[in-house]
Amino acid sequence: MKSLGKAAIICTVILFVFLIPGTILTAIGIKELATNDDFGAAVQQFIDDLDIEEHQSIHVGGYTNVDETFTVVVDDSVETIKLNRIAGEIVVTEGDTDELTVRYVGSYPANAFDNIGVAYEDVSDSDVSGSDIVNDSPIFDCVFNEDSIELALNHGNNGWNITGFNDNVWNGEITVTLPAGYDGTLVIDEAAGEMKLRGLKLEGLEIIKNAVEIEAEACSIMFFTADAAAANIEIEGAVGGVALHNCMSNIEIKSAKPFAEPSVIKNCMGNVEIELPASAKLNPEIDNCLGNMRIADSIRSDRGVDISIENCMGNVTVEADD
Repeated sequence: MKSLGKAAIICTVILFVFLIPGTILTAIGIKELATNDDFGAAVQQFIDDLDIEEHQSIHVGGYTNVDETFTVVVDDSVETIKLNRIAGEIVVTEGDTDELTVRYVGSYPANAFDNIGVAYEDVSDSDVSGSDIVNDSPIFDCVFNEDSIELALNHGNNGWNITGFNDNVWNGEITVTLPAGYDGTLVIDEAAGEMKLRGLKLEGLEIIKNAVEIEAEACSIMFFTADAAAANIEIEGAVGGVALHNCMSNIEIKSAKPFAEPSVIKNCMGNVEIELPASAKLNPEIDNCLGNMRIADSIRSDRGVDISIENCMGNVTVEADD
């Protein structure tokens, strides 16, 4: 999954850059889609968001194995926990204490901490009432805001790209344990690798500019957002609504509960499959799509929850689970 994963992402991006131009779409009879400024702009924005950069695959000083843990007590004022720029095999679960714990086990550039004083935040001056650092570690960069906590792997004096610090970081394992009873929003921003979510109950799950494959099981999510996702996503549990924008990946959602919030699927290139219970009722509005759009007749209703599907190249299927 190392260099092959990086190569696959870059090749896929290049493929879409050359296949999307209006001349090709017009040639196959999709003139409206070819001339749609919003769709073209969305594609360009997706490519820009990936921000692929070239970095040396071997850092001066080599690598060292690390086992580092960051732990902080989280009180009720924290509404959002954000994991930013992490890479590797990632597991997120709920714990049985009021602590947020993040552990990284894997390789790390040996000279990463040469300029650590510049990059590392002073977490002792937390603005979050009641927050208490139980176990500190310079390998994690932590930022506290009024109602949120943001954690990232500290890059030190090394660069970042869509595949992480470099290919070797794919070997790392990251274990995230959320506080017991945490029901706020979890944001995953610019991550890479593979992520498993287990047994979470969240107000929101946001996946932003990611190349991380996500598999969520037994999760209750009031609203799911994916923006510029480049790797496949599978969610099984209860989902109250979705907003999927500019996604290149395939997305599969199996919800045991009907959608309760207006939803949108827009400018997506991958296939989207949603399975809802037979009691679900949706009022679909479909506009300017290239792929096959299929909403099960049994759940179509003008009194149902609105779902807008616009400018999608992939197939979108919404089925009823009988």
